[in-house]
Amino acid sequence: MRSNSSTEPPADFASRVHRALRAWHSQNTSDVLGDLLLARQIEGEKKGATLRLINNEVLLNGLNRLKQDDEEIADLLQRRFLNQETALQVAYRRNLSEDVVFQRQRAAIDLLAGVIWEQELELRQARLRQMETRLESPTYTRLFGVTEKLAELRTQLESNTEPWLVAMEGLGGIGKTSLADALARQLALGIHFSEIGWISARRRMFHLSGEIETLDDCSDLTLAKLVEELIAQFNLAGLSHQSDAEKLLGVKDFLKSHPCLVVIDNLETVANYRALVLQLTKLVNPSKFLFTTRYSLRDVSGVYIVTLRELPRADAVALIRHEAETRGLDDLAVSPETELEAIYRVTGGNPLAIKLMVGQIHSLSIPVVLSRFSAGKSKPVEELLDFLYQAAWQTLDENCRRVLRAMLLVPEEGGRLEQLAAAAELNEDDTVACLHRLVVLSLITVNGSLHERRYSLHPLTQAFVTRQ
Repeated sequence: MRSNSSTEPPADFASRVHRALRAWHSQNTSDVLGDLLLARQIEGEKKGATLRLINNEVLLNGLNRLKQDDEEIADLLQRRFLNQETALQVAYRRNLSEDVVFQRQRAAIDLLAGVIWEQELELRQARLRQMETRLESPTYTRLFGVTEKLAELRTQLESNTEPWLVAMEGLGGIGKTSLADALARQLALGIHFSEIGWISARRRMFHLSGEIETLDDCSDLTLAKLVEELIAQFNLAGLSHQSDAEKLLGVKDFLKSHPCLVVIDNLETVANYRALVLQLTKLVNPSKFLFTTRYSLRDVSGVYIVTLRELPRADAVALIRHEAETRGLDDLAVSPETELEAIYRVTGGNPLAIKLMVGQIHSLSIPVVLSRFSAGKSKPVEELLDFLYQAAWQTLDENCRRVLRAMLLVPEEGGRLEQLAAAAELNEDDTVACLHRLVVLSLITVNGSLHERRYSLHPLTQAFVTRQ
């Protein structure tokens, strides 16, 4: 059962609380409160506790708080369900009719359900606050075009079976980190994972001013460093003074005995990221790892791939209007869709590029911004292109660079293998090897069918390659 992340309780919550009360003494308790973080917390604190004891503990904690506000109401519920007094006995004790006792009982159950839900929200908010200490400050106020991808990721991560490793891959600036951040915040309010860790391998950060910031702690992420991070985040203080081998064993035991999610952001910056992924395969089940990466892991066995592509036109236009509204660019926010589509075409639906362009429209006209952005003439655009592509470009041999340059000549729908080989003046084998490398680095887009693949460049990639 998926946890309800709303501030409002589920419509049937009061009836579920009633069923749990009626089952207070029953050995055949149903899992009516199992979707609460309250229940998961009790389960973790009281190892081996039965479902009935967990439900009863949730009810008792709720009754104790209810008693602080209305002792008489709490006493009514305790007598009816915990003490197993009949409605007639309670009526006689309180000098009431049996019908009035049932009426007050229904109202009392509603009040108890409200109290328990209030306790649930308090625990969820505490868990979210804890999660936020592990996350970077979000760079978004709203996400566009990610509903299906978010659902796909949750389905894979919340399953109790494979895949244990999930990778979200795609072009830089496409929104992988933002989506992973939103996903972690959602999952922190659910019951599936006991702990959620966030490990950033990021070394540089692009600011919309055009500045590229080199982060203070930009050392390479190793397995030992990852283990240290998880010890701190999961409060495994007992491992702090152990040897590296003992720390790894202790974290492994924790991940093997608790269903945890560990997010590794910007995996591509790790020097030998494939080796690290293979090491992590020994730490999974029931725990899972989610990677965000510009470089594909399609050639690593056991990794489920979710590819993030540029925003469709409608979502890109919606993002442009949203960014314009939040920045006080009212004229841009209400501009005709045809004018906003020009921004979409130049940026290729890349969210980071859209935000950068909207920011430039504060001081420059749309035609000037479009022209300079397309040509890569302004410093912020040059910095953006270098931030997105320079590291991958430096890893390419001359053949792969020739294939990229040849792709500047292909039609909009993309070029076929034989066309690219001819344009790059390479044989087919060398061209195939280059295409594979370029796909792994998220430098080219693959379209077409199983029987005919076509290869093309994102508009931002075109701008970068042209500058080279």
